[in-house]
Amino acid sequence: KPSGQTDEYLSGQAKYFRFNGNVLVAEKGKIIYQKSFGFADFDTRRMLNDSSVFELASVSKQFTAMAILMLMEKGKLKLTDSLRQYFPELPYSNITIRQMLTHTSGLPDYEAAMNKKWDHRKIAFNRDMIAFLATEKLAANFLPGTKWEYSNTAFALLASIVEKQSGQTFQHFLAENIFTPLG
Repeated sequence: KPSGQTDEYLSGQAKYFRFNGNVLVAEKGKIIYQKSFGFADFDTRRMLNDSSVFELASVSKQFTAMAILMLMEKGKLKLTDSLRQYFPELPYSNITIRQMLTHTSGLPDYEAAMNKKWDHRKIAFNRDMIAFLATEKLAANFLPGTKWEYSNTAFALLASIVEKQSGQTFQHFLAENIFTPLG
C-alpha cells in the first residue's frame, strides 16, 4: 500500500525533477492514494487537480490499431487496402493500411505544415487535416515501405478510416467495441 514514503518520493520527483501529473492508486476499487503534482497550465501557473483534463495524444494509437484490426476481422477492410481507396482526394499512392499501422507509409507530418498555415482560432479536426493534405499536396517523406518514421498523420487517417468503415464516430466505435465490453 502507498505510504508516507510514496508521497515523499513523488513530492521529491515533482520538486527536483519536475514530475507533473496526477497519481491515483486504487486497491479493489478503493482509492488508497491520490495526489496532483505541478501545473495544469504552465503559463498561468494554474495547478493540476483531480479534475484536470489531459490529452491522450499518442496513447490513443494502440486503440486506433485495435479498431482497424477489429474491422479487418469483420471483413470491413484489408491491411493491403490502399489509403486512396478511402481518400481518393489525397495525392499519396501505393500506401497500405499495414504501412500506416507500422509507421512505414512515408506520409508527411500534417502538424508542422498546419501550424504554419492553419487559423489557430479554429480547432482542426481530422476532416480538416484531410482537406488540408488534399489541397496542399505536401510531398511524401519517402517511398512507402522503404523506411520507418513515426507518423501522427497515418494514425489520424486510420481513425478516419475506422469512422468510414464502421459508420460510427471514432469515439462511439471505441466505446461500443472496446471500452464498454471491457467494463
